[in-house]
Amino acid sequence: EEEEEDEEIDLPDQDDETFDAILAASNSGVLYKSESLQIGVKMISGISQEMKMKLFYGNKSDYALENLTVSFKGPDALDIQQSPNQAFTVNPKEQKAQYLRAICMKPFSEIPEMTVSCTIDGEEHDFSVKLPILMHQFISPYQMDAGKFKENWGKFEGGEAREVISGIDGKELTLKVPEIFHMHKVDIAASAIPLVGIFNASKDGRVIKLPVMGSLAVKNGNCQVIFRSKHQSVSQNLLAAFKTIFA
Repeated sequence: EEEEEDEEIDLPDQDDETFDAILAASNSGVLYKSESLQIGVKMISGISQEMKMKLFYGNKSDYALENLTVSFKGPDALDIQQSPNQAFTVNPKEQKAQYLRAICMKPFSEIPEMTVSCTIDGEEHDFSVKLPILMHQFISPYQMDAGKFKENWGKFEGGEAREVISGIDGKELTLKVPEIFHMHKVDIAASAIPLVGIFNASKDGRVIKLPVMGSLAVKNGNCQVIFRSKHQSVSQNLLAAFKTIFA
């Protein structure tokens, strides 16, 4: 009789296509996928200085993923907490949940990474996963009418960040940006898309809320992106998040 071949465990690092898709998703999707494991995610963000994520580890293999732990590296602007915070096991064909909470302390542009480590059939494995946590996840919408927008737009000119980005689909941008960036789209009859939100952070127990305004103008496949805030670091890092997602 022929001997059955041992199942090959496939746990590579997260691929760029998967990360790009979850980064542009509004609240749920696939964070990681391979022949042996899929990690789904549900996200709650755009409310405060906290972003919550529920991860679903789906073990597709015939082996248990034992002593599974995660660790994080990324900007010091983020405090990422996990629950459970001790090692756990995902049995064959089983799904288990883990909860993450990211607290934003200041503007940032570096993408945090999570390293997943586990033991399978006595062998240690680890792989890296970029997390869809950027500045826009800590923006909450702020209602503003056209008159107030025009009145306040000039006040934030000193904290401006702008760039013209090519190869942008204007129709897609109109639909996606207000939702993904958690910003209120102001009802103005203009060629540009006016946006308003609040950047939320927390440091030393003190909650920080900073207004941020935006303008997106698309013409002939080019998009002029402008963000304004009293603190230019807010505008610059929000522009960096926009480029990471759409450029």
